[in-house]
Amino acid sequence: MGLVYGEYITYGGISIVNAVPAWLGGAAAIDLKVRVRAREGFCEMGDFIRFVINYLRGRFNFDYEICVEVDSEVPQGSGLKSNSAVAVGVIHAVLSLLRGGDVDPLESARLAAEVTSPWLINNRRIR
Repeated sequence: MGLVYGEYITYGGISIVNAVPAWLGGAAAIDLKVRVRAREGFCEMGDFIRFVINYLRGRFNFDYEICVEVDSEVPQGSGLKSNSAVAVGVIHAVLSLLRGGDVDPLESARLAAEVTSPWLINNRRIR
């Protein structure tokens, strides 16, 4: 691997229009950071982070352990896009680790949208 670790900073956000019932919407970033670091190896991680890594493992076919550490200023469950920010950060940091640093931020955002939909449905967070 090119990098010893991958790192990315994302931000929390607020919804401008509720996208679920309207099928359109927007979001704005807020000044609450989510710093994500990924490295090869094992560490304890929460269910959501493991879910994202397992999605990436299946999508990009790697079989070694990856440790992801998240330092977030965004309170969980606050409606400030904490899961979205963490998902984008985890994806970008892991792909940076796998690719030696060359990751398109738009790719990370698209993959985060793909992976968070099944997570929300499986964990009954959509009502």
